[in-house]
Amino acid sequence: MHLLTVQSSLEARSYLIPVIDGQPNYYKPPLLFWSAMATESIFGEGLMGGRMSSVIFTAASALLVYFILLYARADWRVAFGSALAYVLTVGVMKFARLLMMEQGMAFALLLIVLCLVAQIQTGKLRYALLSGLISGAAFLFKGPLFIVYTGLIYAVWIMIPLFRFKTG
Repeated sequence: MHLLTVQSSLEARSYLIPVIDGQPNYYKPPLLFWSAMATESIFGEGLMGGRMSSVIFTAASALLVYFILLYARADWRVAFGSALAYVLTVGVMKFARLLMMEQGMAFALLLIVLCLVAQIQTGKLRYALLSGLISGAAFLFKGPLFIVYTGLIYAVWIMIPLFRFKTG
């Protein structure tokens, strides 16, 4: 259904509002379809082109896992192993090959985590504000459910100082 929406939208030249069988497809938020339309336009029509956006989001998510851990001062081997473990999980192996919004959503959530780690490391509020902007834009991936996931990340981020212990 997602690939059909992408192909129908490209055929109808309906780039802003995804369509299926000539009718607007409001079933899913549009960012998934927009990203797949872009990759299908670049890589060609068919399964490869339509699914390439999920593959790109998966690779970018693995890089974000790596950089988040490096930024949090983890050893590069731990960061690399964690990024590799992320790519090899069953969920990623399943959804990275399909045109589903999970990989784009994971990328956006990891980007928010990177911003919050940068805010913790530098103390600069602009990173926390940037995470809010990313959250608003990524709403177009999963709708209100994305905001719930982001809220959980913010709740953990706010609680970090409550559980930090200093010695000496």
